[in-house]
Amino acid sequence: MIAGLGKILYGKLYTYHFLQATSFEINIQKPSNALVIDAAFFEQNNYSNDCSTDDAEDLDEADIDEINVDQFIQLQQDPDFFIVDVRERHEYPPIDFADMQIPMSELVGKMHQIPPKSICFICHQGIRSVYAAKQIKMSRNLQVYSLKGGLTAYFK
Repeated sequence: MIAGLGKILYGKLYTYHFLQATSFEINIQKPSNALVIDAAFFEQNNYSNDCSTDDAEDLDEADIDEINVDQFIQLQQDPDFFIVDVRERHEYPPIDFADMQIPMSELVGKMHQIPPKSICFICHQGIRSVYAAKQIKMSRNLQVYSLKGGLTAYFK
């Protein structure tokens, strides 16, 4: 409760119909066998196995040029400059200046779709794009860049 008014809707869904100015509550019961997801749940999973790659050491050695927003805008003028958005499809904001969107989760299987040009990978904050650039650099030895700070820096 933000203002200290009203009641807590624990186990309820409050619905308001704006056009008819009516509201109602639906009681929601938690199933007795529902999975409890808390810090202990995440600690019991071994994410180092799930999130690591066999070539992690090789990826660390791949040298990637991170470019700032001004350099990125300048390189966009080059017709041989190709932009790949590696954000997942549900991520916002949508952008119209990427030549291709290949979510990071699909990159390995779709590397062959990326043309042999100078490529800049972009993502939300510039972390996944570095990883994507390293993967392409290792497998295809193309000139690759990553937008430093990602779209967060671009839209500042």
